[in-house]
Amino acid sequence: MTHPNSTIQALRAFESKLKNSSKITIRYALVRAARDLGIYNAEIEFVPWHTVNVDALQDLVIRWASEMAGTTLKLHLSALRGIFRSCLAHGLITHQKYFELSQIDSTVFSNAFSSANYVEEHSIRMLIESCVNDERRTLATRDQALISLLFGTVMGRAEAVNIRFEDLDLKQRKIRIHDEDGYSAARVLSEWAVPPLQEWLDVLAAQGQHSGPVLRRVSNGGRALDDMKAGGLYKALINRCVTAGVQIIKPRDARRTVATDLINGEGTSLSKITLGNSCVTATLQFRRFRGE
Repeated sequence: MTHPNSTIQALRAFESKLKNSSKITIRYALVRAARDLGIYNAEIEFVPWHTVNVDALQDLVIRWASEMAGTTLKLHLSALRGIFRSCLAHGLITHQKYFELSQIDSTVFSNAFSSANYVEEHSIRMLIESCVNDERRTLATRDQALISLLFGTVMGRAEAVNIRFEDLDLKQRKIRIHDEDGYSAARVLSEWAVPPLQEWLDVLAAQGQHSGPVLRRVSNGGRALDDMKAGGLYKALINRCVTAGVQIIKPRDARRTVATDLINGEGTSLSKITLGNSCVTATLQFRRFRGE
C-alpha cells in the first residue's frame, strides 16, 4: 500500500518546479481532474494520482474535449502529465504506466470533435420519419439505410460508401469497415440499425443486385444504380435533412454523436468493444480515414 506521504511528496515536488504565477492555475486544473475522475473524498494533497488508469484518463479527456476550448484542454492535460511524471520519479507508478498515460494527446480528442456537432435524438427520428413517409420508396429506403450506417456505428462517409455486401453480417450485427489504404476493422451495429439495412438489401435483391457496394445512387425512376461516392453521400444526407426539415447534418456530426453516446452511456471499456478498437484513442483519431 502506498503511504499517503508519498502522494504529498509527489505533488509538492511537482509544484516546486512551477512558477508562482502558474501554481494556482495548475492546482485548479488538478482539483477539477480529481473531481471529474470521481475522487471527491480527498484533499488535493492526498489524491491517489498513481491509481488513475489509462481507460479512466481517456474517458476523462474525451469528456473534456466536448466541454473545453483546445488551449484549456491542453493546460489540464499538461497538469496531469506533470503529476504523473512526479509519481514516476517517486516510485508510485512504473515507467510503462507513465508511458501509456503520457501518450494520450489532447489534440487527438479536440481534433476528433472540432467542427462536428452533436445531433439530438429527435433530429435523427425526424430523418427516419421523413424516409418512412416518403413516397419515393427506393430512394427513401436507401436514405434510411444510409442513416442507419452513419448513426448505427462510428464511421465516416468514405468508410460508408466503401461497405460491400460481404462486409455486413446483420444476424450478428457486425460490419467490417475499410479505408482507402486497405485498413479494415470490425464494428458492432446498433440493434435499431439492422432492419432498415435489411430492407435496403431486400430492395437491391429484388432488382437483381446481390453483390458490390451497399450504398448506391438511385435514379428518378427508382432504380438502384452504381456505387455512391463520398460526395454523393454528403449530398444525399443534406437533401434528406432538407426534406425532413431539420438543421443540416454532416457525416462527421453523426460520427461524433455515436462516439459520444457510446462513451457516455457505456463507458470506455464497453465502448472499445462496440467500436472495434484496441482503445478509444484509436477509435477517435480516425486519422487513417480521409473521407471528410
